[in-house]
Amino acid sequence: MKLRQAALQSARDMWADYLLFLDADNVLTNPDTLGLLMAENKTVVAPMLDSRAAYSNFWCGMTAQGYYKRTPAYLPIRKRERRGCFAVPMVHSTFLLDLRKEASQLLAFYPPHPDYTWPFDDIIVFSFSCKQAEVQMFVCNKEVYGFLPVPLRSHSTLQDERESFVHVLLEVMGACGA
Repeated sequence: MKLRQAALQSARDMWADYLLFLDADNVLTNPDTLGLLMAENKTVVAPMLDSRAAYSNFWCGMTAQGYYKRTPAYLPIRKRERRGCFAVPMVHSTFLLDLRKEASQLLAFYPPHPDYTWPFDDIIVFSFSCKQAEVQMFVCNKEVYGFLPVPLRSHSTLQDERESFVHVLLEVMGACGA
């Protein structure tokens, strides 16, 4: 959380217009991703990333405690049965912040908002920050933007992690016709 906050502060300090957060195990395959996200003109917008399961980098629902909640809206968006740019309560792993928007100055990963009582987790803290600042998060699934691995179990090994990432790379090669 402190590292993400440091990146956000560094971008603000250098008067950057945008900041793209991209987890190291996420792979963007669409060379137009950044331009497409910027064109959406949203304060917080994520490209929907594909995986080998129903998992992606957004939530359509949250419980009262800040945890993931499956909703009927999730799978039609995830499967691209509905295409567009959708308001969601959570995006994570890969997303773009438009730092030109005044409300973006109110967003933070650390320290959590004074009213925050949910789990101490960077994505949930940031989502709460967005909610408090009245900044809506969006996920776009208009195109294939890239891929991310399915989260592993807590008992998974480094070898499991490696194999999971190899699967992501194979998906990328298949999608790109390599």
